[in-house]
Order: sequence, then C-alpha cells, then structure tokens
Amino acid sequence: MFCLDKRKIFLLYQYYLLGEVREFTDQKLKNQERIAWLNNCQKKEKYLREKVDENLKEGWHFSHLPPLEKAILISGVYELLWKNGNRPNN
Repeated sequence: MFCLDKRKIFLLYQYYLLGEVREFTDQKLKNQERIAWLNNCQKKEKYLREKVDENLKEGWHFSHLPPLEKAILISGVYELLWKNGNRPNN
C-alpha cells in the first residue's frame, strides 16, 4: 500500500529548491528514517531522473520542472520502484 509522506516530499522539495536540506533540530526516529530515505533517493537520483525523463511528454525535461513537481515525481518513482519489493539493479 502506498502512503504519501508529506514530510518526505518536503525534504525533496528543500533539496531541489535550495540545493540542500536543513538539519532537523529534533532527531526523532521518524526524522532519522526520512533522512535515510532522502539519502537513498539522492544515491539513486540519476537513475530516478532518467525514469522520470523517459515518461515526460516529448520536449519536456526533468531539469526544467519546478522544485515541487521534481520532488513529487522523484518520491513517487522511488516508492514505486523500491518500496514494493521491486529492486532495480541501480
């Protein structure tokens, strides 16, 4: 079952908007899990971007999308590929 985690999307949004993610002041377990998730997304970012680019309308490119759309698309592709037991080689 897919569950939208708005905080994960917010982390990716910060990453695409600011080029960095500000540290959390409270390091609760959920925040640590989200940061680990973000790190995994960043490690797989090239692969994820390629998957998004392959499915965008002709003439559209990931690099030209606004930060929020980038965050939503990367989050969705990551969750679809890795959360449901599918494990691409990258």
